[in-house]
Amino acid sequence: MDYAIRHSGEKRAYVAFHRVPERTNGASGSSDEDQGRAMKFLSLLIVATFTMTVASHALSQQLGPVPNGCVKDLSGKISCPPVGGEVHVNLSGQAVCGKGRCVRDLSGKITCSSLPAGQIAQDVNGKIMCAGSCEEASASYCQVLQ
Repeated sequence: MDYAIRHSGEKRAYVAFHRVPERTNGASGSSDEDQGRAMKFLSLLIVATFTMTVASHALSQQLGPVPNGCVKDLSGKISCPPVGGEVHVNLSGQAVCGKGRCVRDLSGKITCSSLPAGQIAQDVNGKIMCAGSCEEASASYCQVLQ
């Protein structure tokens, strides 16, 4: 039975003893049984990864593509912004749209320009300025495809 001594600091004060495990099979310390388990685990991992890849590819083909600029929520509903507007997902996971460009503030509120394709700016202090006027993004402005 071998023991190793752990030490710390410059003075090499001895802290504790711990048992060094004995190697039973050759210099490498691994047995054929351990290698067999590792190969089974690796094979299982490869099969699981392949299965998930094929399943996700099949699922994405069933649901169809989402048009550019639109978002799909977890229920499968596709929401698109009006012409000149933007779509965002709010903190509760709902798609909301604006008539113009939009920004999200630090609290998560999405503010948009009230004009179609209207510009919006936010300064370093967080103040938001909009072309026309500013309004909160709303789900009612979105066009729902499904």
